[in-house]
Amino acid sequence: MTTHPQVDFLYFDLGKVLIDFSYHIGACRLSEQTGLPPEQFLQTLFSGDNQIAYETGLIDTAEFARRINSQLQTEIPEPQLVAAASEIFWPNWQMVPLVAALARAGWPLGILSNTCSAHWEYVTRNYRFLSHLFGPVILSYEVKAMKPAEPIYAAAARLAGVSPERIFFVDDRSENVAGAQACGFRAVLYESAPQTANDLRRLGITFDY
Repeated sequence: MTTHPQVDFLYFDLGKVLIDFSYHIGACRLSEQTGLPPEQFLQTLFSGDNQIAYETGLIDTAEFARRINSQLQTEIPEPQLVAAASEIFWPNWQMVPLVAALARAGWPLGILSNTCSAHWEYVTRNYRFLSHLFGPVILSYEVKAMKPAEPIYAAAARLAGVSPERIFFVDDRSENVAGAQACGFRAVLYESAPQTANDLRRLGITFDY
């Protein structure tokens, strides 16, 4: 008996799903450059109001850098700050073969991520599989909304061109999974590539992995 898939479109989160990262890398690098404790960069650069405003697209890169320098009383040039804040990523090598297998099988793939312009520019410049394997991309700074808020999921459904209940989504944060589920997505929590593959198969997705 033929099993019909329960979904038509597959969305993946970026950070800690497709791409791994460590904020400590950037914080320690800036600490070495300025003499300030890494914790100050973790608080001002990688969390809190500055990060939210940047990832929601309320401020651009220049304003983000200005705010950081103002709060820390530093004069870090914008390119230097952006480089330290962005050179913190590497591919999740577990997931690359999985998404490649899904793409070979013809499944439409998209990215749904909370991120900022500097980070997105860095990862797409350095990790080409993101542009080669994925079609629709929903980024918080572009749509002016962050997961788990409803508008970012609504934008994702519109771009996918299918109803929310026909969309699979995997994210590493439980609140983002809950937000997607509240909007009708078939959302699951990321634990590993094999677990994600099993979640997909349970929904009738066939692929060689």
